[in-house]
Amino acid sequence: MVVALGLLSQAGTGRAQAVIPVVDQGAHVWASQESAGCLLGGKMGNRWLKPKEMAGMLRGGETYRLYTMTRFIGTARGSKPEKGERASPEYSVKMVPLPAGPKEVLAIGGQWNALPRVPRLLSTDQKIYQAAVAEVLKKKGIKNPKVKLKQVIHIDLDSDGVEEVLVTADTYGEKLYTHLQKKGSYSLVLLRKVIHGQVENLVIEEDYFPANLKYGVPMRFWVGAVLDVDGDGVMEIVLHAMYYEGGGTSVHKVEGDKVTRVLVAGWGV
Repeated sequence: MVVALGLLSQAGTGRAQAVIPVVDQGAHVWASQESAGCLLGGKMGNRWLKPKEMAGMLRGGETYRLYTMTRFIGTARGSKPEKGERASPEYSVKMVPLPAGPKEVLAIGGQWNALPRVPRLLSTDQKIYQAAVAEVLKKKGIKNPKVKLKQVIHIDLDSDGVEEVLVTADTYGEKLYTHLQKKGSYSLVLLRKVIHGQVENLVIEEDYFPANLKYGVPMRFWVGAVLDVDGDGVMEIVLHAMYYEGGGTSVHKVEGDKVTRVLVAGWGV
């Protein structure tokens, strides 16, 4: 995932307005060319913009600051967005130079540090988080759940000195076909946050098979990054999703006990 910054003039004001396009540059993106990433949209002022609106604002040549989950890895320049072909993202942006190595690349343009606090990736063998996931699953109708944690991430989202915890749990098989998923299978991303002095479990994304299903599309979710996308000092949560014929990426903003999806785009058939 990649984010860039440009400047546009606000009509009638004479002032420059920061424009922040957001692009997922991960290897999981279905694109016609390897260097192309998925334009998720972006932000201008206080408005979050959908891909089509943002695509019309970009001329190409914007500078992108590139990040992995835990570090800044350099810069690149993006092309003018191109309309996608069938099964590709609606709009794609090519990066030059294309980052080598990491499969999931995240970036923010502008003058701020998009990684002011670095996520801590901890062991998934922790009973407290296993119990939290089990509690959610039981409420969703999965009896005697088999808890399988994939990610445990500690991060102070809003710089208040208290760390939030992101937990990803997933029991889906490698191939995401309905007939291969057993009763009680699931994929979810959970945010554990202190609210009014109490730890609350907020489910950000979820997909469940509480019973055997003949039809359905299993959807796998995981955390791709935690970045200050818009430079306000509060970090957003970037999630990736995958199903058997495609996937997508979404950006989520946390305010109090609410988690709001502010950007999303996908690809596939």
